[in-house]
Amino acid sequence: MGFWTVHLLKFDNIKSVQEMEPPMRFGAWNASNFKSRFFARTFLIETHTGWFTRKVLITPDKPDTFLTLLHGRGVSLL
Repeated sequence: MGFWTVHLLKFDNIKSVQEMEPPMRFGAWNASNFKSRFFARTFLIETHTGWFTRKVLITPDKPDTFLTLLHGRGVSLL
């Protein structure tokens, strides 16, 4: 299966990351929804700046690896 890059987000532009718990896992009213997996671990990323949106919902393929990358770059999970 292939992938489609929508946007590249630099780690220094990440303001916060929050794991969304059910029932909020399905979305936040003011976030752009880029989730591609149903019933998967969902994260809300808030950025410092952005021309399109500052809040994005994602469902990483490997959530634990995603969290390890964030921690390695000094971004903490709320």
